[in-house]
Amino acid sequence: MTTDYQANLSLWLNCNLKCPYCFGHPAPPPKDWPAETEQRLAQLESFLQQTGRWRLHISGGEPTIYPGFPALCERLAQAGHEVVFFTNGTLSLAQLFPDEQIKAVHRVDLSYQLACEKAARYEETFEENIAYLLKNGVEVGVNYVMYPKRKDQLAQVKARFHRPGVNLRLLTFQGEYQKRQYPFAYTPEERETFAQIGDLRALFLMEHGYYTPTFKQCSAGSRTFYISYRTGGVYTCEQLQQQELANFTAADASSSFQSKMSTAPISCPAKRCTCRLTIDQESFLETHDVWDMDNWPEWERLSLPTAAALAHWNRVEKAFADELAGRISGPGLYLWGGGVHTLMLLMLLKRQNFPVSKVRGIIDSNDLKHGEEILGLPIISREHFETHEAGNCTDILISSRSFEEEIALDIGQRYGQSFNLVRLYDGSMTNRYEALESEPEG
Repeated sequence: MTTDYQANLSLWLNCNLKCPYCFGHPAPPPKDWPAETEQRLAQLESFLQQTGRWRLHISGGEPTIYPGFPALCERLAQAGHEVVFFTNGTLSLAQLFPDEQIKAVHRVDLSYQLACEKAARYEETFEENIAYLLKNGVEVGVNYVMYPKRKDQLAQVKARFHRPGVNLRLLTFQGEYQKRQYPFAYTPEERETFAQIGDLRALFLMEHGYYTPTFKQCSAGSRTFYISYRTGGVYTCEQLQQQELANFTAADASSSFQSKMSTAPISCPAKRCTCRLTIDQESFLETHDVWDMDNWPEWERLSLPTAAALAHWNRVEKAFADELAGRISGPGLYLWGGGVHTLMLLMLLKRQNFPVSKVRGIIDSNDLKHGEEILGLPIISREHFETHEAGNCTDILISSRSFEEEIALDIGQRYGQSFNLVRLYDGSMTNRYEALESEPEG
């Protein structure tokens, strides 16, 4: 099938698992789905139908827990779109999707989580799902996060999943484990072992942490996009959410999208990217085997940032850190959010001589992170903060791009004006943290 556009489509945040390396803010499935869900999905489908044929990479949360998800996939396929979705594979796809419905799906990427390693029922269901998809002619991918405590199993994982009909993708862990910051903490021995069994993309992220695509040509905004079901926003890409191209809930969504999208590849303004590839990288992977480490020198050369990008972001980081320091009102600063965003933010602030001594701790809702640290700062629960820390707090900085609006609303409802609330993505910062508002010059 030939499609006009491609989009990563993020649905609800709800999930039936809670993984320690999850980069989102998972919430359990609600007892009753919001009444507006059906209406919003209808608005989304209408927007897609009016703008062309799309290849949709659908993710959550866990998309399969929504009761109407199989029917949604079927409707999208019948409308001429290509459907790919990501799932943790712990629910039986054979029970969720009748044979004819699953055949409407082009590809399913299953993430092999710690829950599958610990629970026999999940393990069995995961394998049954692979067999069911292959039987019905659906492409299958398996994603495996190289969480530090499971990295010694990589050889067995590759032997098990890298087989006919299954595309294995190894993903580097991003975050802190036992007071070490990953992916930067992988040892030379671990990298050498991985190079013997891994692929080029994951090795680069293990070596360098993330891509810096600034100034490089990218198809985002012209051929590929990011769509958020929660906000209704259609964006250039996941990294560039300062401004919507369109909102699919609006009456003029189609015309707004057509007028604001790029007609040619853009010079990427993003600082950090771990998922989207530049045009040169995409072209390289079309003709080279991602598992062949003989291709590593050229892949690394293509993927490294330019000297201009490094110099540019050093200037921007310094201006950002100085502006942020000026917005802090007192000596008791707490960060809200204990994910990889916070790790990257703290590393930047330390590089640029921000008064990090003012940071007292990190608040996070995921109880699996409580008691852990990021760069020596403790991750605490909201309850612990309210009981033991709030009296020392002067400022709260929201350290999350994707969930900043929801967190700000929650803080306002709980604490009112008790603390100086600092946001990074609401347009109040003159200097951007992770991306420019428009294409960079030079």
